[in-house]
Amino acid sequence: MGMTNKQFQGFIRLALELLEKAAKKSPDNEELQKVRDKIPGLYGIQSGDSSF
Repeated sequence: MGMTNKQFQGFIRLALELLEKAAKKSPDNEELQKVRDKIPGLYGIQSGDSSF
C-alpha cells in the first residue's frame, strides 16, 4: 500500500521537525547536522517551510 503525496509531505515535515529538535539538543553532532541540511535540499524546501 502506497502513500499519497499529501501523506508523504506530512512525513517529510515531521522528519524535519524531529531533526530540528534533535539538533537543538545535540548541536555538536556533525552527522545529525549533515542529515538535517541534506533533506530539505532533496525536496527543494527550506527547513520550517510550511508551504511544502
